[in-house]
Amino acid sequence: MAPPPTLRSEAMIGEIVERMQRGESLHRISQQAGMPNWFTLMRWQRCDPGLKARLAQARDWGRGVRFQGAHPDRFRLDPVRALELIERVRAGEPLRQLARRYGVVERQSLDAWKRISPDFALELERAKQAGRAVREQRLKMRPFTWLWDEAMSDRIVLRVSRGERLIDVARGPDFPGLHALRRWRRAQPAFDGALKIAIRRSRQVRARAHGRYGASTADEVCERIAAGAALSEIGAVAGAPHGSTLRTWMRTRPGFAEQIAQARAFRDEMIEDQVADIADAALPATMEDARRQIGRLRTRLRATAPKVRKGTGGAEALTGGGRRGA
Repeated sequence: MAPPPTLRSEAMIGEIVERMQRGESLHRISQQAGMPNWFTLMRWQRCDPGLKARLAQARDWGRGVRFQGAHPDRFRLDPVRALELIERVRAGEPLRQLARRYGVVERQSLDAWKRISPDFALELERAKQAGRAVREQRLKMRPFTWLWDEAMSDRIVLRVSRGERLIDVARGPDFPGLHALRRWRRAQPAFDGALKIAIRRSRQVRARAHGRYGASTADEVCERIAAGAALSEIGAVAGAPHGSTLRTWMRTRPGFAEQIAQARAFRDEMIEDQVADIADAALPATMEDARRQIGRLRTRLRATAPKVRKGTGGAEALTGGGRRGA
């Protein structure tokens, strides 16, 4: 005999929202006695978009609570840096330049802050829209035809030769832009030759910086792994340490190997959270799509897992993970 349908009440909804904000998942709440089952909760959300939005907001808060509980020290939200980031983004600076190794915050920390604080994520999105409008206005004010400037060309060559990418230099607010640079290179063969030499020099500078072990290089590698990349994929990127170099570091530096292990654990936890989110948001009509998405995430999880060395008397994980390993 089927149990009687659960009657909806504001007290029950408030309790569900409060428990989700403390970190419990909606699926786990639905399995407990006295709570509506999963299909009842889905039906309530289909009939009431306001309730669906309320539960989605509570789910975001709860995800941030679980994330910060699992990583209490590594990705703690810094209000001062968060405010600086929002103000600079609102002033027109691209977020991709501020969220990098030498910017205001690393990309992985930024993603963690957005998960920990949905209010910060919403404010950052508003700042991005305002900054996009500021950049469009600057573009309109920029001279359509940027005349040849020898002093400007020297500045560009100098910055590129020191290791900066040409695209990053050209897109600066005080520089002519890529289109003007292409025109200058066609009209000024001497400038084009000097720029080619500077680009080769820049690649060598970045390659040497990535080939030597350093705390910043190790942090960057771990951030890429935590963001979802495999160790072999990082070694294949131009300018990054080669895969054999990374494996040598892991064999000779226990601290770096421990960092890699923590990054892998965080990456696996992030993928599992994505699987749980897809399962929570799935409806009967979208169940097949949810299964396909979960299958792709599970495949990615298996592909990036470290391989196991056979014939060594036990299950010893390979440091490099083979061709497709993490």
